[in-house]
Amino acid sequence: MDIDTFQDIELRDSNLYHPNRQIRLGDTYGYNYHISGEEAEAFTLFTFNYKRLSFYFAEQLHYTAYQREGLYKNPLFPTTSFGKSEVVLFNNLGIKGGFTYYLSGKHIFSVNGAWYNQPPTIHNTFPSIQVSNTIIPNLKPETVLGFDATYNLRTPKFQAKLT
Repeated sequence: MDIDTFQDIELRDSNLYHPNRQIRLGDTYGYNYHISGEEAEAFTLFTFNYKRLSFYFAEQLHYTAYQREGLYKNPLFPTTSFGKSEVVLFNNLGIKGGFTYYLSGKHIFSVNGAWYNQPPTIHNTFPSIQVSNTIIPNLKPETVLGFDATYNLRTPKFQAKLT
């Protein structure tokens, strides 16, 4: 039987559209849904090289869309488990840049920085993804900020790097 034995009797059927369904080998049971996701990304990179200095600047545009389609009407979520959810869209931006300064062939300094945001994962967008189209309200992309500085020492017999 396609039932959830941990629930009260009136909530045991996995799909309200097919109560008391007997399952056979290869049947889907418990929950059934489709997830669709789309991503598109574009970026630019500008590099500049001079005798003692090189630097770069990059930017990224990122589009993500998620949608869940429930194929069962779950009794725990009768109004949100069956059918398509609304499409959840995220438009994200990222920038990064850095430079390298060559004091000499032995002494090299570099600095890099990045700021970007990224969308939440599908599982962080739909908290009960197996049985409900419910979307976490007021979703915001994660913001990431990164920075590093490095000193390289290169000699014929010794190399060191401090970051």
